[in-house]
Amino acid sequence: MSRLLDRSALEQAIRDGHSERKINRGEADWLIEGLLPDGRRFGVVYDHPYRANPVTVRIVTVWDW
Repeated sequence: MSRLLDRSALEQAIRDGHSERKINRGEADWLIEGLLPDGRRFGVVYDHPYRANPVTVRIVTVWDW
């Protein structure tokens, strides 16, 4: 089984989940958990906006389970 995450699917999941984000108390501002199109659950911590750019996201870490 491949553990690779599809970049476009992850980006879409972040867009879809951003309104449900939680404050992250670590290396990035936000945390979301969600489902990828293939049914795998994932978590991601990220900054948005990044460096005051409203269209930029900095992904710090991603995991799936």
